[in-house]
Amino acid sequence: MLLSIIESIISIFIVYKCCEKFEFKVTWAIYTGIYVLLAVIKNGFSVFFMALILYAILSAIIILIYYKIYEHCGNSFWKFFGISLLVQIVVIFIITFLTGIIIYSTASNGILSGM
Repeated sequence: MLLSIIESIISIFIVYKCCEKFEFKVTWAIYTGIYVLLAVIKNGFSVFFMALILYAILSAIIILIYYKIYEHCGNSFWKFFGISLLVQIVVIFIITFLTGIIIYSTASNGILSGM
């Protein structure tokens, strides 16, 4: 979870700078490119097309949310940073909570089998 927060802080800074200088499509392409490149570095070129499709869709949604926050905040980086970080933390907790519920309800062996 800490790694997700650090990654979120870096992506917030990158997206803010891109929103400042570029339009939606360019920001989306940069964001998608960074995450596809990281996936290829981590897993090799065998995941390139899957990562490209997956991150293209996810990046469109994420950049849309960031653009709405950017439009709301104007040129205030700290306001953008605070709202974006709050949204990221809430999303991380929701995903963690839902994952826990899914694991708890579907686990048939291991530590949760007796519960």
